[in-house]
This record gives sequence, structure tokens and C-alpha cells, in this order.
Amino acid sequence: MDDAVWEASTPREKVLVSALDDWVDLGQIHSYVERANPGASLADIQAETLDLVRTLADEGLFLIGDLTGDGGRFVAWDTSTEASLQRIRGEYVERYDDKDRWPWYSWLDLTAEGDRVAHGVEAKLNQATETSTG
Repeated sequence: MDDAVWEASTPREKVLVSALDDWVDLGQIHSYVERANPGASLADIQAETLDLVRTLADEGLFLIGDLTGDGGRFVAWDTSTEASLQRIRGEYVERYDDKDRWPWYSWLDLTAEGDRVAHGVEAKLNQATETSTG
């Protein structure tokens, strides 16, 4: 996929496609939202980032968790989406200055439905690349 198509895609699309390769960390999601909203305040970027995480989890596309499993494997949190977001908010918003911690505090892992949707988004973006380079 070409850089112009990637840069023009939404943070949601970027999270979905990125997840086809690996789990997606909170810092990466924040970065996608920040790049899509130049000039936005930190509070607005954080709110949009949390809303994106909530939406992706509520739609059943991702599980929220961390990498505390054996060998640094993903482990889904056994909490509701809202409880998970409260945990994330505590690190990401309330302790934002601790940039060695919050970007890797929480991760998203594709569900089977998320994988299906992500492959569809990837195909759409690849098709846009072919059309633009055509």
C-alpha cells in the first residue's frame, strides 16, 4: 500500500490493518489519532483515542489486554470495556507524563470478527493504491 493511501486512511483503519501483523499498543493508537488531528489539544487526542478503543472493543473487533502472558504474550483483561477504559485512563490520562509506561500499558488483539473486518479494510486500501498508481 502506498504512503499517500496509508496517510489518508483513518486511525480506525490504521489500527485494524496494523493488527493483522501484531497486537496494537496504546501508544500506536495515540500516534494514529494525533497524526490525523494536527493542532488538536492533548485532551482531545486522548478523548478520541479512548473513544476509538471503546468503539473497537464494543463492536467485538478487539480484545483489550496487556502482554503479561508467558513469553510476553497477549492476555485479555477479564473486565468490561468500561472498566478496562477506566484502567487505561488512569495510566494514559492521569499519568501521561510517564512516557515509559503508558504507551505499552494496554494492547488490542483482533478477534475473529476483527480479523475479517481488518482484511476487508486492507483490501480496500490496497485497491485505492492500485487505483492511484494505476
